[in-house]
Amino acid sequence: MKGAISSFHLSESVIIKLNLTISKYHGELGKIMTQGPNTGVCISCKKESATSHYHGSDSQKMELCKSCYDVYLAKEMLQYWKDHIEEEKRRVGK
Repeated sequence: MKGAISSFHLSESVIIKLNLTISKYHGELGKIMTQGPNTGVCISCKKESATSHYHGSDSQKMELCKSCYDVYLAKEMLQYWKDHIEEEKRRVGK
């Protein structure tokens, strides 16, 4: 392999899996958030709005509005797939 990979390219099948996973979690999020979100200040956008409490990747609770949670979830899932693909490359030896 010539040099380090400077950018991450998703194959079509990974994009489809990612979209399906996001859809699944978005559906679960909808169920959770309809159980009565609180009014609070989102730690990400700093706006007062309907928020819910979530566990972050460091297991600390975080209060996020729905739109900021969607962004957070997408970033976490993208990182998961990047790590998964890199691990697969290491296992196969590419």
